[in-house]
Amino acid sequence: MQRAQAVPKLERLTRKLQRQVLDLIYQTKVGHLAGSLSSLEILVSLYFGGILRYRAREPQWPERDRLIVSAGHLAPAVYSVLAAARFFPHKQLVGLGRLRSRFSTHVLRRVPGVEYSSGLLGQGLGVAVGLALTLQETHSRVFCLMTDGEQQEGAVWEAAMAAAKYRLGNLVAIIDANQIQIDGLVDKIMPLENLRLKYEAFGWRVFEAEGNDFRRLIPAFSQALESRHQPALVLARTVAGNGFASMENNPYWHSHIPTQSEYRQAISDWEQAI
Repeated sequence: MQRAQAVPKLERLTRKLQRQVLDLIYQTKVGHLAGSLSSLEILVSLYFGGILRYRAREPQWPERDRLIVSAGHLAPAVYSVLAAARFFPHKQLVGLGRLRSRFSTHVLRRVPGVEYSSGLLGQGLGVAVGLALTLQETHSRVFCLMTDGEQQEGAVWEAAMAAAKYRLGNLVAIIDANQIQIDGLVDKIMPLENLRLKYEAFGWRVFEAEGNDFRRLIPAFSQALESRHQPALVLARTVAGNGFASMENNPYWHSHIPTQSEYRQAISDWEQAI
């Protein structure tokens, strides 16, 4: 586990990772861009903000915390952050999505640092609940990264009920609430109403934060870690396509691969924002 870095350093790292994610998806022609960009600060906070306990040189360290990435299509961001944390060299990511590459377009356990091979959306929280039950008598915590669109799945709420019943104080769920999904805006496809009130009604402690602002996000994680007898949720309100003005808050970029002209525009956006 790396020592927590200061916010300016985390911001510089995120800027670098934004460009890496864009380049990776453009060059390999696979991957989901908008969510990968919205989730970067969440992942950077976990791995570099002093939240997640891990050892990059010992990925199966028994005392590690576990991160279950339920939204497996965030793979470009997950892989880029794991590479930055030195689980493997970044140059290996050129194989993203290729036949026989270990770097699938959805996260797979064969990648060092990945705990769960993602499948259908909505399944990860149930896996996290099972892990948290298993690890309840240890010092390890279980984190589960979901999207807001995933909250439309019934399996999520079954797992949420179980987490509260078993008083899983070692479980921290995270929702990357960027307000888009593949078919459009979340509130147009299936409105979620007030997720905070819903999770609280299910017996969870809930902490809300601007998910692309380290100064608000890391304190929310710190508060969640103080939960001892209840599962905790960090509801991170993010911007889809964050860091690239021409892509932000647009469902078009959920899974669209940039054309050459769109890529150049994105680079211009990124450079102007520095």
